Amino acid sequence: MRLRARYRPLTLGCAAATLLAGAVVALPAAHAATTACTVTWQPTNDWGSGATVDVTVTNHGASLTGWTLGWTFPGTQQVTSSWNGSYQQTGAAVTLRNADWNATLGTGASATAGVSLNYTGGNPAPTAFTLNGDPCTGPSTSPSTSPSTSPSPSTSPSTSPSTSPSPTGDPNPTDPPGIGRVTRQGTKLLLDGRPFRFGGVNLSWLGLDENVGGIAYPTTFRIDDGLDTAKAMGATVVRSHTLGISTAHPLTLEPKLGQFNDQAFASIDYAVAAAKARRLHLVVPLTDNWHWYHGGRHDFTDWLGLPEDAFYTDPRAVAAFEAYIDHLLNHVNPYTKTAFKDEPAVLAWELGNELTGVNTTWIRTISAHLKQLSPQTLVASHWSGQEYGVDEVDIVDAHYYPFNSADQIRNDARDITSHGKVYLAGEYGSTDVTSAKLDPLVGDPNVTGALFWQIFPHRDDFGYVQHNDGYTLHYPGDDATMRGRADAIRRFQYAMSGVTVPPVPAPGAPLLTSAQRTGGGVALAWRGSTTAARYTVRRSTTGADGPWTTICDKCASDNNTPWTDTAAPATAAWYQVTGYTADGVAGPASPALKTGEGSTIGTTLWDFESGTDGWAGTNLAGGPWSVTDWATSGTHSLKGDLTLGARTAYLARTGTLDLSGRTTLRVSAKLAGWGNAGSGIQVKVYVKTGASWTWYDGGPATLTTAGATLTLSLAGVANLGDVREVGVQVVSPADSSGTSAVYLDNVTVA
Repeated sequence: MRLRARYRPLTLGCAAATLLAGAVVALPAAHAATTACTVTWQPTNDWGSGATVDVTVTNHGASLTGWTLGWTFPGTQQVTSSWNGSYQQTGAAVTLRNADWNATLGTGASATAGVSLNYTGGNPAPTAFTLNGDPCTGPSTSPSTSPSTSPSPSTSPSTSPSTSPSPTGDPNPTDPPGIGRVTRQGTKLLLDGRPFRFGGVNLSWLGLDENVGGIAYPTTFRIDDGLDTAKAMGATVVRSHTLGISTAHPLTLEPKLGQFNDQAFASIDYAVAAAKARRLHLVVPLTDNWHWYHGGRHDFTDWLGLPEDAFYTDPRAVAAFEAYIDHLLNHVNPYTKTAFKDEPAVLAWELGNELTGVNTTWIRTISAHLKQLSPQTLVASHWSGQEYGVDEVDIVDAHYYPFNSADQIRNDARDITSHGKVYLAGEYGSTDVTSAKLDPLVGDPNVTGALFWQIFPHRDDFGYVQHNDGYTLHYPGDDATMRGRADAIRRFQYAMSGVTVPPVPAPGAPLLTSAQRTGGGVALAWRGSTTAARYTVRRSTTGADGPWTTICDKCASDNNTPWTDTAAPATAAWYQVTGYTADGVAGPASPALKTGEGSTIGTTLWDFESGTDGWAGTNLAGGPWSVTDWATSGTHSLKGDLTLGARTAYLARTGTLDLSGRTTLRVSAKLAGWGNAGSGIQVKVYVKTGASWTWYDGGPATLTTAGATLTLSLAGVANLGDVREVGVQVVSPADSSGTSAVYLDNVTVA
């Protein structure tokens, strides 16, 4: 690997009652009810001053295309975060609104969201709920007490903070036909009873990404674009670290030992379902040898105060890893309605990425645990020789940096298969590729599969996601050299599947994200299309329906956007963009965009160059001021002084703002170099919208002296035409002390 860097949905009856924390309770209907719905309030953890709660609503009335659940706390509870929905609290009154992907609530359907809360004294549960403003009454017939079987998106137990909003989209509403389960027969794999050999790709970032201004969940667009690219290149298998490795960061599945943040499942669930919809099988590593952003084996030993190699020998470390595996594999995907352990799209669980120092006992212990938990799924182990005598290991995974020759792989495959195992080249560097190295592997029956490292997709606004490990591949290629390597990989992957290489699929429609006037004309930016090598730009001066004049005939690429129309008229103009494959096959044109519409990462709402731009502070020790201490561009940023130690402060601009049609809000943030940050200062970019000032945030990020870009997806945010406040929340932990400062710069929208 080369990098830089439970469902318990219930249907409820309703009767007036006093509810006790720690119990699963059916909540009562109000007396003057008009809505047929029931709610459960299910505490999942309670530590005496705070708790986490699953809240499940079941709709017994007409289908809803959006829902808001309301209640009033009988005690002192204050919600601190939510998952699978967004919350607002005024006094004791709370509203919890659907996320984008769980907005539809059909008749008889259930949805589960959750909250973390703090309290003093007791923690009594609410006794009445409303759905879309009307009191819940229970079913229109007699209330049901049987559990609902409709799975809902996962919850977030423990004290972990809220994370960024769950991804939107529906990768596949029903299971695709023919995904099949891969099985082993000696040193070969079978799919639907036939030999299965494959070419494939690593997409390490599908569950958690580090490449777009900080660590964050990937958007559904980037997940889809990466998987579509893999499919277009002939891949049938995808290996993805962050679908299985997710520890020790606030956004990961297990941020702290024994504490699980199940919102991390949101991008994992989507990616698994999206891969399955494309009939792509998955290899999923479960931990990592290295100290990367998504976690590794050292996290377990760090938590336990052990040396790193005790991961393989200390019973406490083994038990902790097995508990992590159990939590991951027992999870039910709300898209596929299938537990991870039973998912046929998963070809193999890999014990870990590039593990060193392993011993046969540990390999046997973890492999046996996986076989007991997930008996139909294969087990892979990184090549060490220690796995040869372990019957539970099916596949041995070898990596190649550098990838020197076909003979290098063929010799290794002969060795591994001679010990009765299936051979897999789980990683080979894309920059080492030639047809002379790949083509001989097709005829070698010992080579079951080979996966290159690795694809990065288009960005959400324009261009490609960049990654600086030296092995990044953008398809169809940034230059002639990359295009040659990509073509060689594509031919190899189809040959491994025994399929004649088909024409490259036509691109989809691009999406223009900006048409902004600059000193040199109109700068156009667009979200790229899978398989597009070049783009044609057309302009109309009469309207969004044309007629169109071609002003750039296949002259632009994803690597030279924004592209500027230097001959743009002074009057209004409309633009559209069409993608073409390298063979000249056109896809559909983008929707038209008018001059001055849309926005990109470069379109700034506030840059603080001439002052504070109307921003103010709450709970600051001083400020805010426009200062020259630091800036991401220009010379100024906004600075607010902080008093640390269990404090929450805000920098915000209040005033009506229309963000209709915008997709992303970003702000650059940095921590000053003084003060004791303790276990880490957390920041969130947020907006409040509509007459109720509903809060939406981008999830927590750790504020550091290096600076980071905070991002909030505006997909699913209601009342974008009526944004009442834009701001950044800063939370310092109890173990921080002294004073510090936060800097903000370049608040932008896309």
